[in-house]
Amino acid sequence: MALPQGGPSTRTEELTPRERVVLSLMAQGLTNLEIGETLHLATGTVKAHTSSILMKLGVRNRTEAVLVSMGVAVQGRHDYPEL
Repeated sequence: MALPQGGPSTRTEELTPRERVVLSLMAQGLTNLEIGETLHLATGTVKAHTSSILMKLGVRNRTEAVLVSMGVAVQGRHDYPEL
């Protein structure tokens, strides 16, 4: 379960300015194609930025990246109790 932490993650400080812009657009729900069109980038470049964001934040997907940027703790798969 994700727990609020009260502010933006300090992990986002590791992101480049361009990665922060891409993350902001991801948070708005834009697709890679839409982000590319907005920033005048190729879709492959957006994918590269997205991969870098995921790696630097230590998350598995775009949703987790956005949650981390909002200051929400994201637990790994191993953190969930067995059902």
